[in-house]
Amino acid sequence: MLAPLCSPVRARARVGPRRWLRSAAGLLAFALALGAAGPARAGAGPNDADVEALIDGVFAADYAKGRYQDALDKLEMAKIACQGGGCSAPVHAKVYMAVGSVYAGGLHDSDKAEAAFKEGLRRDAEAGPLAEHTSPDIRASFMRAKQDARRPAGRGCRAEFSGGRRPAPAGWRKAEAAFCYERAAKAQEQADLRGCLRDARASLEIEPRVSTRALLARCLRDDNQWIQALAELEQVVATAPRAGLPRLARQAKDEIAELRQRIPALVIESPAEAGELSDLAVELDGQAIEPGKLDSEIRVNPGTHEIAARARRRKAELVFQKKLVVEPEETFSVTLKLQPIKKEQPEAQCEPGEEGEHCEKKEPVQARSRPPRRAGARRAWRRPWTATSVWARSTSNFTARFPRSPTT
Repeated sequence: MLAPLCSPVRARARVGPRRWLRSAAGLLAFALALGAAGPARAGAGPNDADVEALIDGVFAADYAKGRYQDALDKLEMAKIACQGGGCSAPVHAKVYMAVGSVYAGGLHDSDKAEAAFKEGLRRDAEAGPLAEHTSPDIRASFMRAKQDARRPAGRGCRAEFSGGRRPAPAGWRKAEAAFCYERAAKAQEQADLRGCLRDARASLEIEPRVSTRALLARCLRDDNQWIQALAELEQVVATAPRAGLPRLARQAKDEIAELRQRIPALVIESPAEAGELSDLAVELDGQAIEPGKLDSEIRVNPGTHEIAARARRRKAELVFQKKLVVEPEETFSVTLKLQPIKKEQPEAQCEPGEEGEHCEKKEPVQARSRPPRRAGARRAWRRPWTATSVWARSTSNFTARFPRSPTT
């Protein structure tokens, strides 16, 4: 797909492989903007070939020259191209494998490398680092991530329950539900929020109880999942009075009032040139945002969030991406300032005697030395080839071959 864009326009123009690889990221975005998609393989995404070409170019150019941050920036562009089903699962996983390889082999950041490898394994369990660009650090980080991915998250209360047909405790219909509730409460006391959420949800599935839902809401609140906790508390308020638990309903109302005051809000402002754009798509943490929710407050959980947007203006594709940390009790406004994806300029060549970081230095060309002239030798003189000399020589040769016969 990228080959037609990289082919020379003029007969004498040449595009070297290094220049082609340096401009691979810009050409990928340009190809996507023009809709230059060729025939896809069965089960493949529309951007698979372009993203794979970008990954190969990043490792052949930026990674090989030690430009690791540039490599990560271009791989972020590949992530954007894979959003919304743009890539198949194996290619999407390959992007994260490439990111992990840059962190592990280039920047030596094992934590970020393992996080990227885990995300890649989550999308494709058979994924792995690029075979032609690996190192001991990359293999070690990948193996640790693979072991963590295969490690079970915990057996859970349902797997550990061995009560059989023993009678349920007072107030419970099923003993297994009571066992899971006790495990969830104990996990909350030990600050094991993951175990608390798992066991509380299991208890609700076995036997729906208002008290179990209230416990789940508290675990969600402690885990900074305030939006989900608010939804569970609202159900507690609606069902607790009918279950004869008015005190629990009052506690849930107080917690709802406190959460609503502390839940942060995010306002995504429409771009100033919205009237000139088409196919505007906005995502918040990977979830699509409806156009009607722009320019209004969106309640979010405290923590890190990522906003991504894409649009078209005529034939150019515009993108926007930003990560921000949202604190409690605050309202954050973000304006979508979409920027066109610019085609990267090939590296300039240095002129003779010129120095600078903007171009590559050429090796000095050494003049070819001629063999020394032999002593006493004279240079042969040659008559220049002119039109007159050519005519004279051809005439003399003709008369020499065909002499004129003597007249009588």
